Amino acid sequence: MADVALQPIAEPATVQWSLARRLFFRFFACYWLLYALPNGDRITLVPFGDALFKHYTKMWEAIVPWVAVHIFHVTGKPATYFPTCSGDTTLRYVENLLYVVVSLAVVLVWSVLDRKRPTIGRSTHGSASWSGTLWPARCSATASERFSRCNSSRRGSER
Repeated sequence: MADVALQPIAEPATVQWSLARRLFFRFFACYWLLYALPNGDRITLVPFGDALFKHYTKMWEAIVPWVAVHIFHVTGKPATYFPTCSGDTTLRYVENLLYVVVSLAVVLVWSVLDRKRPTIGRSTHGSASWSGTLWPARCSATASERFSRCNSSRRGSER
């Protein structure tokens, strides 16, 4: 291993994301957080999740029926939360629509606040820019060179 040349880690090159890519990333990140995380089944995975998300859930349970009744003029049983096996209810559709609307609003605010940053801290190879710091040094030899050196040293020691 002493014959392997070590090189210092260079700063990874940054890649500029297109406007469309940044907008799609922001939208789907916001939508996923709104849709997936506070689900009742997943709350139990977070320590004290019930206490943390209780107010969040109550907020949506107040907003969604109000929007259903006052904006979409939904009345009767579809305008109330009731247990189903599938979750395929009018209020769940309204809730998902509100997730989309809120995500679009967050994307707008996020894009305005982040408009001056031209690049995202990602290297050209797709790894995070901090990942290089996990390794103190990198070997300049390719895998095939290391393999051939390893085999040649074994052959020499067998003689």
